[in-house]
Amino acid sequence: MAERRGMAIELSATQRAVLWLMGHYGAARLLHAARFGWRVDAGALVIETKAPVEYRMAERRLITPAEGIRYWDLTIFGSSIASAIGQQPALVALTDQTASTFWLSPAQMEEIAPVLPRRTGVVRHNDRRVLSGIIHVLQRRLSWTEAPKCYGDPGLLRMRFGQWAASGVMDQVLARLMEMRAGCLRLVVTEDTLLRHPSAARHAARGCFPIMVAAEGRA
Repeated sequence: MAERRGMAIELSATQRAVLWLMGHYGAARLLHAARFGWRVDAGALVIETKAPVEYRMAERRLITPAEGIRYWDLTIFGSSIASAIGQQPALVALTDQTASTFWLSPAQMEEIAPVLPRRTGVVRHNDRRVLSGIIHVLQRRLSWTEAPKCYGDPGLLRMRFGQWAASGVMDQVLARLMEMRAGCLRLVVTEDTLLRHPSAARHAARGCFPIMVAAEGRA
């Protein structure tokens, strides 16, 4: 229950979650979706929610349009309500998509840049998003259609993986991608992980990953 000029304002669980998130992370991109969810992508807050939620919050002057497509910021009143919420709403913890998705860091993208094909004038989809989605699918042994929406079209992920695996690019990319785990530098996608995914295993059987099948011993 919020107060404004002596009037009580009832907030739904979703509205409380949106206010709390924006109070902690700043302006957010609000995307329309059937279910509530949120994530922090490259430092930017992205919230998926039903369309009426943002309209109702705007009508109550809790949020206001910010610069950029579908970006919203808190009003002064919204900021005061967000500050008063205090404890993290339960819905926030239950719908966090950040921990459940994989994203390549800027340093990792810089490491693999030399082996990525040159852009030839043809528009190419965001390499970081597509490659992050491919790795997410490989690590969790998902089918391509099970890839989270934040990575874009699942068909594109499958096509890019197939094309770059056949050309040898994916082998070089995966062999360069490292991360710290338990104090040791490890491959992001290990040989075992690669061979446990049906699509990757088929390409490996065709000889598409000559580096990766030996890279594990050098990691």
